[in-house]
Amino acid sequence: ELVRYTTWMTGDPHLFSYKNKYEFCSIGENAVCFQHRDFKILCSDFYAGGSNLKATVLTSLKFIYQVSDSEQVSFEANRTSFPNKFDNGFLNIYDDQKSKNKLVELVNTQDGTKVIYIPYSNVHIFISQWNSYYTINLRTTHQTYSESTGLLYEGCPLKEQLSSRKKRQTNQMCASECSNIQFTTEDENMPEEIIRDACLFDCNEIGIEAISMIKSMVKKAETLILSDVQTDLAFLNSETISQSNIQEVIVPSGQGTSATSNNGYNGFFSLEKIIVFSTAAVFIWSFRLL
Repeated sequence: ELVRYTTWMTGDPHLFSYKNKYEFCSIGENAVCFQHRDFKILCSDFYAGGSNLKATVLTSLKFIYQVSDSEQVSFEANRTSFPNKFDNGFLNIYDDQKSKNKLVELVNTQDGTKVIYIPYSNVHIFISQWNSYYTINLRTTHQTYSESTGLLYEGCPLKEQLSSRKKRQTNQMCASECSNIQFTTEDENMPEEIIRDACLFDCNEIGIEAISMIKSMVKKAETLILSDVQTDLAFLNSETISQSNIQEVIVPSGQGTSATSNNGYNGFFSLEKIIVFSTAAVFIWSFRLL
């Protein structure tokens, strides 16, 4: 049974890690956001917002894959560049060009998000950009997290935790915009209360335009869950997911239904509600696969 879990960092670094859950965090330069076996992600933040310069945001993300003792391939998103390929000019990383054993894949989606997929680790890394600031979502298994290090697994170092930030008086426009965030898919690691609080903080500290980072991340919740089944993310470039092509099929409690997805997967799912993406012919389930 494949069970995966989402961790994320966005805005004035709002960090939701595997071990510590939600916290504010100032990370500095080239902090290890995540490291597992042959790859790691380095993150940097910098001051943003008004003249008080209290807010910091992610301004750089660097993915590094160690192919061999002598070969390293990377992808770096920073203030001036959000590339479409790895630094070697390719979309895929192989251990041997002759064997074509794919180690890593970079997917460019229609909405501009870059997704790095590492098959052997069961990891999808979603990187999205707003102005020159970044949001990172990482989705992988409990086993991979337990074998990892970095902020997205361990949480913020104690000396860098920002547990008590004095909030400004809430701007009414911010309150209105943040209360209108639509949650179309439940993800236990994107609780509504935390998301709305993070939205209000960024809106007050950075500006109302900054809530685009939070809103964009919430919209990706459906995609994060779908990536558990359709690992190549082909559905993202064939049709944009929207409420207009979502149907809900209610299954009586305790019963199941069989289904076949686009990738040829046949299964029997034990659940009470299936969300069917009619154009993509794929299924989201919330409980366990029998």
